[in-house]
Amino acid sequence: MYIGSWRRSYLGITIASRDLEQLCSVSETVRVKSGAWDSCNRIFLYTTLNHVKYCLANGDTGIIRTLDVPVYITKAHQKQLYCLDREYKIRIISVDNTEALFKLALEDKNYPEVMNMIKHSRLCGRAIIAVSYTHL
Repeated sequence: MYIGSWRRSYLGITIASRDLEQLCSVSETVRVKSGAWDSCNRIFLYTTLNHVKYCLANGDTGIIRTLDVPVYITKAHQKQLYCLDREYKIRIISVDNTEALFKLALEDKNYPEVMNMIKHSRLCGRAIIAVSYTHL
């Protein structure tokens, strides 16, 4: 179990263990608007003014998608984000968290899943090589 929070300045994310041991800290150049753990995976999804991003407990981060308008995450479940916009309307946003799942599989040394994702997903070739190189 992990805890994810954004600092008072809102310019970063801190991931901690259940015992509040800091596992990683990620700085952002723009304010973090909201965040939530994916209920099915160990992926912390968060929003900035223009992006949906992810952070893993080991400090790996990435951009999942660009946003048209700022949203505030209320729940993250598999490939969907449940959010509120600035007019308090509920928005359900589809996300492709394949890159984060790929990094988790590498971290867990789940090589059959890694090979399956390489064969059947839409991961960019350079991204696969760069991530695989840093984890192997």
